Amino acid sequence: MNKPLKILLGMATIWPAIYMVLFFVTAFSAIFSPGGAPTPFPIGSAGFIAAHLFTMLLSMGLMAFYIFRVVKSDRLDNTRKIIWTLLIFMAGAFAMPVFWYLHVWREQPVASEA
Repeated sequence: MNKPLKILLGMATIWPAIYMVLFFVTAFSAIFSPGGAPTPFPIGSAGFIAAHLFTMLLSMGLMAFYIFRVVKSDRLDNTRKIIWTLLIFMAGAFAMPVFWYLHVWREQPVASEA
């Protein structure tokens, strides 16, 4: 995988975690706003729903991509494959960026046989 594609994949991988923080900050600020009236979402309700749906679809696609990559990897033994698969499935927003850094960004090219 070339470097620009790795960077693009990394940005897509970190987005669900960033969105989760933004979602909770926005939701809690709406709940605990002064006067008891919820504050409007900065991007409006339709934009909020669109961002939420986009993030959910992106997360599902990334999860499938990373689990496929784990299963097909020849650099991981079976125990690590099981552990990474469970981590990506159970804690995807946090496990996928770690997997990306360790096994995509720092991936060494396979040495060609002479």
